[in-house]
Amino acid sequence: GLSLPSAYGDVSSYGPGGQLTSPMALPAGSLYQPSALNPMLAQLPPRTTYVGPDGLLPTPAGMSSSTVAMPPLSGALPAALPITVAGGLPPNSFQPRGLPGLLPSGVFGASPVVAGGLALLPPMPPSGPVVLVWDLDETLIVYNYLFTPAYAQSHRKDPFIGRALGDRMTNLIMKVMQRHLGAPQLEQLDRITVSNDFSDIRHPQLDAVANARPFSTAVAQMSMNAISHLYTAPVDGNILGWDIWQELESLHKDIDVYTDGWLSLGRRTLMHTRSKPDFVNVVVTSGQLIPTIAKMIIYKLNDLVPIQNVYSSRSVGKRWCFRKLRIMDYPTYRFCVVGDGQEEEITSKQESMPFYKITGLVDLQALYQKLYGGPDVLFSGVL
Repeated sequence: GLSLPSAYGDVSSYGPGGQLTSPMALPAGSLYQPSALNPMLAQLPPRTTYVGPDGLLPTPAGMSSSTVAMPPLSGALPAALPITVAGGLPPNSFQPRGLPGLLPSGVFGASPVVAGGLALLPPMPPSGPVVLVWDLDETLIVYNYLFTPAYAQSHRKDPFIGRALGDRMTNLIMKVMQRHLGAPQLEQLDRITVSNDFSDIRHPQLDAVANARPFSTAVAQMSMNAISHLYTAPVDGNILGWDIWQELESLHKDIDVYTDGWLSLGRRTLMHTRSKPDFVNVVVTSGQLIPTIAKMIIYKLNDLVPIQNVYSSRSVGKRWCFRKLRIMDYPTYRFCVVGDGQEEEITSKQESMPFYKITGLVDLQALYQKLYGGPDVLFSGVL
């Protein structure tokens, strides 16, 4: 049988036949341990209270230590979202991360005035180009499902093969980050994007970024410039190193077979939308920025989404990112959010953005067909 590591304290690589090779040592205390790449295994920060069966969102800064419970994964969204009250949140209420107060969503018929001073954004235009806001994991790519026995069982796959593929991918991500993306030197910079830190943003419809770390040193900026150069360069052995390139090519094919073509379909979908002037691709993920950039390169999506359109919502929440995109980047565009998680689903409904949920490959296939019909077809029917 296949020998697998018992824990994720190191990163193990697997040979072409699935055999376990020597582990790659990582710096002690590094934020880029495999648990940081796989949210299901992540260590939860001690400064935040987390509960809920999945996704696990933090108690916002400035609130009391009341436990914030997420709604169950199954079942309908709440008919109305509660407003923050003195002394903390009502029991069993949901609070998006990074916000001082809940925005009563217009789609649920609540007041347009928001606790904390924010107002509802104006309605999106009824026609025109569309910004597609993509989640990454289990939407455009598959990563966490490789570690999930339930996915293997429901798709009649061997869970040991999935786990081996996941470990190989984790190993490869770590290699790319350590060799090319400045890990662990940049691990303390919890960036939103590579281009700006947004720490000085002041806008009546957008929260100030209180949780984002400053990013002002010349050395750090040079590192981000180097990362941007790598992201936009052709992904080949001359750039990444031939050992990484050969493993990348092999692993990409193996995961594509294991997931019945999910990776190929994700790339084809972005290729189509990138080629059309009516669509703009943006990736907003709750993972850290440096691992996300590594994934975009390794999963061969870096040539389809500009690096300035890759966002990490880890420090501010997806709602802040959605609002920033609408207010500052694409105020005349329509928006459609695509993802598999509750955070983006609830947040998109709060912001009156259509949401397309990806629960499996069949949903991505259906979305691919809709995108071929153009924006108006995309916004019809299930959306």
